[in-house]
Amino acid sequence: MPANEMNKIWFELPKVETVEQAQAACELANKIMRKLGVKYDVFWATDQQSYCSTFYNANEGPGGAGFTELSDRGKWFNLAYLAE
Repeated sequence: MPANEMNKIWFELPKVETVEQAQAACELANKIMRKLGVKYDVFWATDQQSYCSTFYNANEGPGGAGFTELSDRGKWFNLAYLAE
């Protein structure tokens, strides 16, 4: 495995049936992210997706820096960033 592959961690949200369940999962995931030092809510849910069939989205940074619809319900994070 290349060295850069070892410096990442995957967070995957559960498969759910409703947007309310997805929102609850996002709240829990964001609590974990805050404990890891991330100062903004990474995960959020909506039933108004444009490009995928999950409810999940991930912010790319604080203050509206963009977001990604999570078709695979997860996101990679840089361990070096989280370890700071």
